Amino acid sequence: MYDVLIAGGGTAGAIAAISAARAGLKTLVVEEKTALGGTQTFSLVTPFMEHCLPDEGFVNSAVSEEIISEMKRAGHCEYLWFDTEYMKLVLEDKVIGAGADILYETSVTGAETAGGEIKKIMIYNSDGNGELKAKTFIDCTGDADLAKMCGAEVMSGGAGGINQSASLRFEMANVDLKKMSGYLKSANQSGWLDEPLLQICNVNPGCAEDFKLKLSKAVEEKRLTPVEASHIQMFSVPGRPGAVNFNCPETGAGKNVSSAAEKTKRYIRGRHSIRRIAEFMKREVPGFENAYISVIAPMLGIRESERIKAEYEYSVRDILSYKRFDDAILRSAYPVDVHGAASELEGDLDYPECAPENRYFEYPYRSLIPVGIKNLLVCGRCSGCDFYSQSALRIQLSCQAMGEAAGIAAKLAVDGGKRFSEIDGTLVRKIMRSRGSDL
Repeated sequence: MYDVLIAGGGTAGAIAAISAARAGLKTLVVEEKTALGGTQTFSLVTPFMEHCLPDEGFVNSAVSEEIISEMKRAGHCEYLWFDTEYMKLVLEDKVIGAGADILYETSVTGAETAGGEIKKIMIYNSDGNGELKAKTFIDCTGDADLAKMCGAEVMSGGAGGINQSASLRFEMANVDLKKMSGYLKSANQSGWLDEPLLQICNVNPGCAEDFKLKLSKAVEEKRLTPVEASHIQMFSVPGRPGAVNFNCPETGAGKNVSSAAEKTKRYIRGRHSIRRIAEFMKREVPGFENAYISVIAPMLGIRESERIKAEYEYSVRDILSYKRFDDAILRSAYPVDVHGAASELEGDLDYPECAPENRYFEYPYRSLIPVGIKNLLVCGRCSGCDFYSQSALRIQLSCQAMGEAAGIAAKLAVDGGKRFSEIDGTLVRKIMRSRGSDL
């Protein structure tokens, strides 16, 4: 019997495991892949997006900051840009070092509940079917899989159930970064011009005009589709000379993005686009002449799928009003950032007038608690929020703060014999502060 079982060892799940195990709980992470990190590692999602607060040194999750610091010391992180492969090593070391157990290549297939509590979960791996018991559970699957298995109410998409666009990222190796840097400087790009931080993003105002003209010509000549050329973004990778990570291609908005059938279509579509984008880069961008595709993400980068109905239904109005919460577990000023799906909020993002240092939103502990399940928390992109607020909450730094808070709440629940809705969120926040958070 475990004190806490974490379904999914991704961006939020790995941090939840470290947080809970360091608090003294007998902790298990069940992960269907072969390493930790989820979208950070298997979807190749680098860099961390900034929380955009005026205080650049602000810390939500002390565990997250510890991981970033270790990555920097090893030379595999610069600013918030990181090496996705090295991240696997650091996360695993931290989880095991905290005393948590990991079970890889294991899928959660079902859950048994009684009286609004999860009694056990069913699993499948190469050993066959099995079951696991725990006192508390944390769903960090990204798609609220465990919550759905327990009958929790979930929502998906915005207007018409349309989910945000998902991306299938890839990397190219053997890029001459010095030559690439020289090209960007000669093309008068503003910023991100020198190693180890090189970036090209055609939707950024300061992007080299020559690069955007090359994209337009490629579309005219049908070497790229308009969708493929709509968002081309790439980053150099600290610790891996000659490597460039691509935040594209986007596979478009649509319904049921987490379903196997829909994901299959997107993998096929995405890989076709990757070939075309790589050929464009080799032909058109100095520094890429001898580059090659070194890796295609083995996991789709899903920005938004299912979200739980939570004890507190967090909404975009909470963001737009800079609402404060006594049980806040994270603070951010990351903008509403809807990819692909049409936004009903365009022209309606009216923030209140206030001092720059107060222009941020907070997210409460209560929004991790699914309605109707007493011993389950849900963290990450599938936590409790509406479609638009989710687009601001889904970044890695925020998901990691949710994971740290969940590990603390699990300790309080186990020690006090309480359901998660009975845990004082202000105490969770206080403990996060004692660990080094600036909340």
